Parts: sequence; C-alpha cells; structure tokens
Amino acid sequence: MGHVEDRWYKAVKGADGKPRRVKSARYGRGMRYRARCEGPDGRERSEFWGWSIVIVGRLWFTSDALATP
Repeated sequence: MGHVEDRWYKAVKGADGKPRRVKSARYGRGMRYRARCEGPDGRERSEFWGWSIVIVGRLWFTSDALATP
C-alpha cells in the first residue's frame, strides 16, 4: 500500500490535543510531494512532485513505473 506525503507541512498535536498542520523545515524548498509504495520486488519505491496535483501521485501507484526496476 502506498501513500502521498506532503513534505512542506507536518502534523503536530495542538494544546487541545487535536492535530494541526505546521510548516516543516523544508517549507518552500524542493519538491513538495512524495509518493511512496512497495514495488513488486519488495523494495520501497518513491517519486517526487513539486506541484499540488496529488491525484497524479496516487495514479503513479498503479502505473507501469512500479513494474520496471
């Protein structure tokens, strides 16, 4: 199973115990999104995107990119 990670924000617990998003040390630098999953060979695969189309990252999980080593 894979997921898309937003590398510019991280979740922290607020004073009320509820999670909230705060800027990470990477905010504004480098590629924002990273898609990660396990490939058919059992190794972790990842891909980075700088734009905010997370759906494309989710589609990457089902693409042929995972089938090629």
